[in-house]
Amino acid sequence: MLMLILQYQFTEFTTEEYEEIPIFNTWLCDAIFSKINTKVNRRKIELRLNYLLDTVDWIDWKKSKYDITVSELMNAIRQSIVWQKKRKNIYNIIIDTLIYIN
Repeated sequence: MLMLILQYQFTEFTTEEYEEIPIFNTWLCDAIFSKINTKVNRRKIELRLNYLLDTVDWIDWKKSKYDITVSELMNAIRQSIVWQKKRKNIYNIIIDTLIYIN
């Protein structure tokens, strides 16, 4: 299952600019994650990690969920934020919900 975060389109660009689109898309995914991955959010997750592990059923915990650290959880979140080309010049930033925490 994929969850759409953002859809955008590029128009009127040169060949050089077109070649830069993948770099921009990756940068945009990194920027979204950096807004999520703050000290405040990490601290909130750390405080609520046991609650999260007990109540969230939409995360497919591949290993024993009580061995999960905040860093592993944040790494899985980063891996799940990806971009894809929808059609001609339309791109999506999505959350790939099939990412596992190993």
